[in-house]
Amino acid sequence: MSLAFEASQDFYLSLEAVDTLVGFAESEDSKGNQDNRELFLKLSVVSMVTRFQVFVEAIMDEFSFRLKDSNIAFDTLPVHLRLNSIRMLSEDFIICKKLTNKENYNEEKIGTIKNHISEIDNHFSKNTINDNLSIKVKFPLGKTGKKELISLFSQLEGRNIFEKADFDINEIDGLLQKRHLIVHQDISPGITERDILTYQHYLKKICKFIDNFMRKFIQGISDRDRNGHH
Repeated sequence: MSLAFEASQDFYLSLEAVDTLVGFAESEDSKGNQDNRELFLKLSVVSMVTRFQVFVEAIMDEFSFRLKDSNIAFDTLPVHLRLNSIRMLSEDFIICKKLTNKENYNEEKIGTIKNHISEIDNHFSKNTINDNLSIKVKFPLGKTGKKELISLFSQLEGRNIFEKADFDINEIDGLLQKRHLIVHQDISPGITERDILTYQHYLKKICKFIDNFMRKFIQGISDRDRNGHH
């Protein structure tokens, strides 16, 4: 299956480095250099997870850009995506705080409030999507990351997109836990070359799934917009 997003293509290419590291680990193992083998296996885990984080943030960014470059109307977007965007805009702005100091009530203040309301009002209009649409793109890493990953993509339709995937999204936490132990405690998670390649294959499956979902999502709202179904 071809990949629709540059972020996905870049991620696939970047994972080739994992094959190289596993090759080094196997070479060191054949020489009996277990410390070096362990080092390359640790690097493989850290590299994979870092590249996955970059991929997730990059595809969210690319997705957001494509929406804003699509000439699709705001009111074609799913309700959840629009309300989530409004929530983000409101959190940043907070009208009541802007109006706390009555000594600052002037035309400039009116203009500021008017612009903010206009940004929100866009979400209910037939105007084409612009920078008023806010989407969270950051994917913070910790001991776990499954909830953060699900939450990031639930911005679009308010659901867990991985629920019916042909892989278990819960497994991502195991990989992130291993990365956490390596980076923060310098603990070897007892991982083998085979484990690394299994995780590599797993991340590729997630990447393909996300890429396909995002492609279908944009195609779906493009079709709705074209057919005038709002």
